[in-house]
Amino acid sequence: MKVMSKEEFEKQNVFGTGTENTAYAKYF
Repeated sequence: MKVMSKEEFEKQNVFGTGTENTAYAKYF
């Protein structure tokens, strides 16, 4: 499952620059 767009990723990333970024990175 990929993030629809960079904006979607950044929106999620706002919740936790470190934690969320690592968690969502695997979806790319």
